Amino acid sequence: MWSPRRYFSPMGSVNGKVALITGGARGIGAGVARRLHGKGAKLVLIDVDEAPLKELAAELGEDNVMTAIADVRDLSAMQHAVDNAAERFSGIDIVVANAGIVSYGSVLQVDPEAFKRVIDVNVVGVFNTVRAALPAVIDRRGYVLVVSSLAAYAAVSREAPTWRLALAWALAETDRRDAARTELELIADNQFSCVVRDVSWPSAMSLAARLCYTLGDAGNADVVHSLLSPFAALHVISAHAAYSGPVEHHLGLTAMVVGHLTDAIEHFEKALAVEESIGAKAWTAHTGAAMSAALAGRGRAGDASAARALRGACLATAKQLGMTRLQEQLMDG
Repeated sequence: MWSPRRYFSPMGSVNGKVALITGGARGIGAGVARRLHGKGAKLVLIDVDEAPLKELAAELGEDNVMTAIADVRDLSAMQHAVDNAAERFSGIDIVVANAGIVSYGSVLQVDPEAFKRVIDVNVVGVFNTVRAALPAVIDRRGYVLVVSSLAAYAAVSREAPTWRLALAWALAETDRRDAARTELELIADNQFSCVVRDVSWPSAMSLAARLCYTLGDAGNADVVHSLLSPFAALHVISAHAAYSGPVEHHLGLTAMVVGHLTDAIEHFEKALAVEESIGAKAWTAHTGAAMSAALAGRGRAGDASAARALRGACLATAKQLGMTRLQEQLMDG
C-alpha cells in the first residue's frame, strides 16, 4: 500500500559543508539557503536575477556566502561558477539543482518557445548543473539533490479531485458556500474513493479537511479525520512543492467540526510544536487561531484566558506577515 513515509529520510549534519544551490535567489532556493546557513553550511548561490541574489547574500552575511550570476542553460557559465566556488571553499559537498520554471497549456495551446524554455531550464539545466559540479562532489563524497515538482508524478487536470477540491476551497473563501458544498460532495462520494492514493493524496485530503472546517461539514470531516489519522506525524506538501502544514493541523480542524474539542486541542498543540521547530510562522498563526477557537468553545477553567492570549499572539504574527484575512478573522472573533 502506498505510504508517504517512503519519501522521508533523515539528513545528517551540514555544519562546515559547502552547498551549491541553483535558483538560489528566491522561493525554495532561498528558503533552503537560509536553513542550511543557519545550520553552519557555506553557500554558493547561483541565479540569473542579480538584485535578489545580492539582497540574500547581504542578509546572510557574505563571509560564508558566494554568489554567481549564471544561467543553468549555459554549461560553460555553470562550469565557471562551479570552478570559482570550488576554489574559494576548497571543494563542494552538496549540490541542490533547484532552478526551474513552469508553463501551462495543452500541446495545441502552449507556446512552443515557452515549452522549449521549460525543457532547457528544467532538464538541460539540471544536466549542466550536475555535470559541472559532479567531479567536485565525488571528490568530497558529497550529495546531489535534484528538485522537481510532484506534478511529475501526478498529472493535474481540471477534472482531477485535487483540482476540484482547490476550486471548492476558492469558492468557500469567496463566500460561495453552496457551490463549494456541491464540489465537495462530488469528491466525498463513497468516502473520497475517487482521490487516488498517489503523491497528490495528502494535498487533496488537507484541502478536504480545511473545506469541512470552513463549511461546518461534520459528516465528511469524520471521514477525512479517519483517513488522515495514520499519517499524523507527517507533513503535507502540495504538487507544486508548497508547504500545506503538518497533518496534525488538519486533524485538529476535522476533530473540531465533529465536536471533539479536547482532541482538536491536542492535535493543534502537536502541530504548533512542529511548526515552531521549523520556523513556519504563517502556519503557527493559522493553527493558533483555530486552537484559540477550540479553547473558547470547550470552556474549561483557564480556557478563556488561554484563548485570548493565543489569539493575541496569532494576531501579532498575522500583522507581521501581512496575513490580512486572518487578521480580520481574529478581530471578528
